[in-house]
Amino acid sequence: GGDVTGHQLRQRYDAVVTDYMMPDVDGVELARRIHAMVPDLPVLLVTGYMGLAEGAGDLPRLAKPFGRDALTACLAPLVGVPA
Repeated sequence: GGDVTGHQLRQRYDAVVTDYMMPDVDGVELARRIHAMVPDLPVLLVTGYMGLAEGAGDLPRLAKPFGRDALTACLAPLVGVPA
């Protein structure tokens, strides 16, 4: 199954990188669900639809297409390491 508990998230992941457009749930809703379980787990929203990422609020976003350097620059501050 795809169900994950807050404990599993906290123990296994430093951050979550998710796309905005997905078949069953969008990335903003996924971030809400994650933050309901683990409020301090960073979520980075990756999207080619920057104007359409409605409700993203202050979620950090990375526009597609992107390279390794851009991904590193976005993730580093979220996990507390220098870029």
